[in-house]
Amino acid sequence: MPVRLIVLEPWRLEPIRGAWPLDADPDIVIVTSPYAASLLAGVADNFPRAKFYAPGRGTAAGLHAQGVDFVMTPKDETSDGLMDLPGLQQINAQTAVVLGAAGGRGIIQRALHDRGALLIDHHIYTRTKIKPNLSEWYAVREGQPGAVLVSSLNALQSLDEALDSADQRHLRSLQLVASSERIAGYAREMGFEEVVLAGTPQPNEMLRVTRFS
Repeated sequence: MPVRLIVLEPWRLEPIRGAWPLDADPDIVIVTSPYAASLLAGVADNFPRAKFYAPGRGTAAGLHAQGVDFVMTPKDETSDGLMDLPGLQQINAQTAVVLGAAGGRGIIQRALHDRGALLIDHHIYTRTKIKPNLSEWYAVREGQPGAVLVSSLNALQSLDEALDSADQRHLRSLQLVASSERIAGYAREMGFEEVVLAGTPQPNEMLRVTRFS
């Protein structure tokens, strides 16, 4: 069955002028998103002795493209999983740079602080919340039954808030594939009738667990 994938981006992302490169010599570098990785030209040379970490394979791939040979990532591709990695446990007095944007849940920053790391939380881009473009949603609403692939709570919340009550009911009737247990639990609380846990934010792998694969 043909599948139409709609990407709902709840943020407008823009680089912060002059934020990169960063004058630091960290032991640990954590890059929080693929977009952040795309901005880090020369990062391997800028931080020659650092160990690099990323919450998911997409960000790791972006770092590889910037010349970083080895990036540690968690299997579940979440911030919680990232902070469970062995290399991020005994880090007292080590300098840790987190490269990303302001906002978010702060899981990485709190864990680093609590473990005694010398934290540099450096913002290299901004995120501005935007309303989702509903034109593709309306195009598929009348068509074949579909599935919703969700790797961002903000995207799901933004779509739901933009729909009227009839469309909200239709949305909840679709199969929802969640990238994490946190999103799956939230979707169940929202009233989604069929929630499947993919355990990854990778679109191709999320598609494989839909009923249409």
